[in-house]
Amino acid sequence: MIKLRMRNIDRNVILVVFASVMAAALLVSLFLAVYLNASYAKAQFYSSQISNAAVRCQAHQDAFVHTKEIEDVAGFLHSYDDLVHNLELLAGESDVLSESEIMLTQLKVRDYRDLFIAYKEKQMVIGLAEGFGEQGVLLRIALSMENKLENAGEYRLLSMVAACRRSENEFVQNKKLTSVEDFKNKYVALVDAVKESGLSPQLKGEVLAELNHYQENFYILVKHMKEVGLRFGEGVSGELQKALLEINKQVSFIQATVLTRLGKTTRTIYWVLCISSALILMVLFLGVRLIRYNLRLVSEVHKRKVVEGELAEVNTNLERTVQNRTQKIASQIKDQERINKEILTLNEFSDYLQRCNSTAEALHIIRDYAKRLFPRDVGALYLFDDDGTLLNKKASWGDREDIFKDSFAPDECWGLRMDKFHYVSRDAQGLNCDHFSKELSTCYICVPMHNQEQLIGLMLLVCDQKACLSDETKKICTGKERQRLVVTISEHFSLALSNIQLRENLREQSVRDPLTGLHNRRYMLESINREVSRASRRSESLAAVMIDIDFFKRFNDTYGHEAGDEVLKRVAEILLSQVRDEDILCRMGGEEFLVVMTSISRDVVIKRAEALRESFESIDIHFGSSRKESLTVSVGISFYPDNSRDINTVIDLADKALYSAKNTGRNKVVVFSEYMLGG
Repeated sequence: MIKLRMRNIDRNVILVVFASVMAAALLVSLFLAVYLNASYAKAQFYSSQISNAAVRCQAHQDAFVHTKEIEDVAGFLHSYDDLVHNLELLAGESDVLSESEIMLTQLKVRDYRDLFIAYKEKQMVIGLAEGFGEQGVLLRIALSMENKLENAGEYRLLSMVAACRRSENEFVQNKKLTSVEDFKNKYVALVDAVKESGLSPQLKGEVLAELNHYQENFYILVKHMKEVGLRFGEGVSGELQKALLEINKQVSFIQATVLTRLGKTTRTIYWVLCISSALILMVLFLGVRLIRYNLRLVSEVHKRKVVEGELAEVNTNLERTVQNRTQKIASQIKDQERINKEILTLNEFSDYLQRCNSTAEALHIIRDYAKRLFPRDVGALYLFDDDGTLLNKKASWGDREDIFKDSFAPDECWGLRMDKFHYVSRDAQGLNCDHFSKELSTCYICVPMHNQEQLIGLMLLVCDQKACLSDETKKICTGKERQRLVVTISEHFSLALSNIQLRENLREQSVRDPLTGLHNRRYMLESINREVSRASRRSESLAAVMIDIDFFKRFNDTYGHEAGDEVLKRVAEILLSQVRDEDILCRMGGEEFLVVMTSISRDVVIKRAEALRESFESIDIHFGSSRKESLTVSVGISFYPDNSRDINTVIDLADKALYSAKNTGRNKVVVFSEYMLGG
């Protein structure tokens, strides 16, 4: 019997040793899996930093393309350095991505930087602002010719030089090759006019030499602008956009790869923990069996009951240990899944914000995603009003939105006073703010939002009352990850709002005449097709009213261009006071203005045009202390669809009617007639 028991003991010892070795091997595997998981988590952080740096590079690139500010180049290079630095950090995590994947991304990033620098250099050659680069050369040549012609009294040649300048400026602003052809025609006409003029031979030779120099530099400017790219997708500009798309694709690939491998390591950890627990239980169980056999050999009868009691106690402790470890593992897995879900939701939230076209869209998106990221909490987002004296509630979420005030002063929030993150716990640790409509018994967070260096608003998050008052969920309310999530959302929204405001400002600048404040030809071309479609649906007519200032050149020649600019501003003010809100008013160029009247009869259009002309006739403009001049305008009118069903033709016919008014005495209103086409 004893020999049989000894044989069982030897067999159990072998099983214990084998199970212990397997358990040790699995624990080593668990350590390696946790190490890889930590590497993937760091890689995920670096990949998000890379994505943010790429977004900032694109923002500075877009800003430089539209504003030509050299500060945006420094911002681009700083963001590029951040991108390269995070790529190097990501490359240090050798277990996450292969060296070839990292090197491919680094090559694409360097190519993108080189293309941007090339784009910047070509723009500097052309001239970032008026008076610099090749534009500055053209300006100085033109000013030299204008001074010589003005001293010689050749105002006709001076106006032809100005016409060439207009064609040059139109090409620089609109990048249309038709402007180059227009410049060529005007240049040839100007050269012929100079040759036939009565200038002295010496002065004529100087002017012709400067004209030739002016033409050569203009064509060099055209060549360089073609290299930059006249349209989207061409030249260096097109290559820059393609490089940016490639970087975005590579960054998305890196993020997707990191997330996929992070999920795999998480599942590996789960299974290794399960198998390790089972083997540890086996080791313990076999150990207990060894103890039992030893005790039975010493005193099988006397200590049987004692051994059974000890065995029962050991089993109870094992069950409790297994249960605690199982709960801990389940909690860790749940936390990891929650973090992964939040990361995916944040990336999706950032992508949508970057593609918003208005502040209203961005507010709608932040309201929707805040509900998803903080499903049990309530929150609100405030933005400063135009005066910067009050913050107004723009968005809120949750089932207790009534706790937020509609507006409040900045001094009512300690976060805004200190200009930093402010947290108040449920036991009133931290100074309470006064921007709530009722007293709170839960914790809350105040996060100031900035647009670069400017404070633009505040994000508030109030914890769910039931969760906050529960001890077991208190860590959720005060956890650093939760606070970091709120700060990240506010930073994403601030950046998106900055981009939206930049695009809106650029859009407004592109459709406004800087001198008069009226809309320009571009806005008219964008808006008039919409009005034509509306008029066609309603079977209504449109009227094109072309207005030109009489003897405007006399104001410029007599009193200077500054006086001419004041006349244009005064005319714009009068037109704004006379034109309806639903009409389209724009400055076509020079001293010509266009009013497109909608939903109005032919007779009323003529009466309004006459009233408009008479309002100018009764106005005197003063120059200096005693000189004053009367101001009159000539008006030409044509109708859609009576005169033509092509709105561009209608505008041309109104222009013909205007020239008819000019040629028949000025200061009158002329409606287009068919006989004008014969002339």
